Amino acid sequence: MKTHEKPLLEQFHNLKQENELLKKKILELNRSQKINQVLFRITNALNTAFDLNQLCDMIHLALSRIIHVPGFYIALVDPAQKTVSFPYHSPARENTVEPPQNVEQIELLIKDIVKSGRSLMLTRDDFSQTFQNQDKPLSFQPPEIWIGIPLKVRNEVIGVMAAQSYTDPNQYGETDINLLHSVSHYVATAVERKKAEDTLRESEERFRTLQEASFGGIGIHEKGLILDANQGLSKLTGYSHDELIGMNGLLLIDESTRDMVMKKIISGYEKPYDAVGIRKDGSTYPLEIQGKEIPYHGRRVRVTEFRDITERKRTETAIRENEERLIQLQKMEAIGTLAGGVAHDFNNLLGGILGNAGLLKKLLPVDSPSYQKAVTIEKIVHRGANLAGQLLGFARGGKYKVVPINMNRLIQDTLEMFGRTCKNNQIHTRFQQDIWTIEGDRTQLEQVILNLLINSTDAMPEGGEIYLDTRNTMISETEAKQHLGTPGNFVSITVRDTGFGMDKDTRSKIFDPFFTTKEQGKGTGLGLSSAYGIIKNHYGYIDVYSEPNRGAIFTILLPASDKTIDKDDQTDYQLKTGNETMLPIDDEFTCRDTDEEEIK
Repeated sequence: MKTHEKPLLEQFHNLKQENELLKKKILELNRSQKINQVLFRITNALNTAFDLNQLCDMIHLALSRIIHVPGFYIALVDPAQKTVSFPYHSPARENTVEPPQNVEQIELLIKDIVKSGRSLMLTRDDFSQTFQNQDKPLSFQPPEIWIGIPLKVRNEVIGVMAAQSYTDPNQYGETDINLLHSVSHYVATAVERKKAEDTLRESEERFRTLQEASFGGIGIHEKGLILDANQGLSKLTGYSHDELIGMNGLLLIDESTRDMVMKKIISGYEKPYDAVGIRKDGSTYPLEIQGKEIPYHGRRVRVTEFRDITERKRTETAIRENEERLIQLQKMEAIGTLAGGVAHDFNNLLGGILGNAGLLKKLLPVDSPSYQKAVTIEKIVHRGANLAGQLLGFARGGKYKVVPINMNRLIQDTLEMFGRTCKNNQIHTRFQQDIWTIEGDRTQLEQVILNLLINSTDAMPEGGEIYLDTRNTMISETEAKQHLGTPGNFVSITVRDTGFGMDKDTRSKIFDPFFTTKEQGKGTGLGLSSAYGIIKNHYGYIDVYSEPNRGAIFTILLPASDKTIDKDDQTDYQLKTGNETMLPIDDEFTCRDTDEEEIK
């Protein structure tokens, strides 16, 4: 019997060992199966989770099938910013109140694991010993046990997966650490991918918000083809969103600037620049463009902003024109002051010459050659006086007899006189019947209209059309600023011809004294300058618009008046009989001496 006992015991022992091995193998198979199930759930979660927070929640649920994880969170590090973020924290399964992002010591633990790349397990006592040498005491109640597993992607630690228990100090051991470590790579890969997806989605949402909030049009294009566009670009160009997608973006640029824009795009130019845009209906508009290359769905594209700068261009033009008007006004003021002084002194000299010529005539026989020379002197002096009068008109000098005037009647009277001398031109009038009254010197204003008619006639040597219009108008604050004047009610007079017109340089000098486009000896260059001075002396505005070969338009604005026109505004004068005493007074001695001779 004894010989058989030993083999039986050995067999029993061997069977027991085999049984243990089988149990262990079954446990490992079960563990492996559970791990595979966890990995499957993580993979499925990656495909179904909306964002990173939902993914982490699904990972937490999957891990709870193989390990008890009542307290669980995931921390991610930003190596560039050296910061720690907590995209997921679940203390709700047990009564933990303090979120990890509020605990400085937890962040230090996370950074240590990231730096070392090794897992870490701490008990309550370990927490106290680890941080006892710090200036700050523990700012939270430490758990009974805490484990942290590094999350690695491509051998780089991107964060930490942590589990903790506040009730059981023996909750976790090396087996649990190894278990979590075995799935950590899959968790890290899933977390990184979902974080990248979230970042991309948020970036696209921000970009879309920026697109729609922009006051201009925004388009994303690659190799010239539009990949995406906002509503602003549709509104700006007249194309629908669907029409824009796939369209060559250069077709939104007018041909006049298309080559320039293409060169800017090729060179990667990023500063704003001006171009000319073209809409779906073929209309063009001034356009400001600014482009920049950006990453978009994993590739480099160019995002371009289109801004309609019509209003800006209009404002810039208005400012420039106002500056030109101001310069012109200052120039005219300076010339006017000079002209006024010259004309005054010139008149005094002419007065002395004219008076002496008259005295000579009294001393000479009518049939004397010297008498005829005195007459010639008088004629020349009268021509000089006429020039001086025009200079005074430009300089806002001279004598004015201001009365209420109906400009329709004044123009009609001037046309009757002018029409007899001008047969080659057809004159058209369009008068507003209830035209407002203005106040002014009738003779001076007739001279203005006559000068404008003569100017139009000279611009049409082969004949043409002249149009005269009158109308009531109100000048607003904005319009008044353009004319550098005051707002109010005005009478507008327009003289338009079909002559050869003028360029910008000629327009800028047209009201200058002595400026003329006529041949030497055929014009004084004082007609339009005197018209300018007369209108300004009536507190009005005069301006000209013209282009070469497209005629000219002169516009006059005169302030309206409430006064009524008297049917008979002439004054009766009673002449003196000649028995009174006269005292000649003049600052020019030649004129004073001549006057004294005449009185005697």
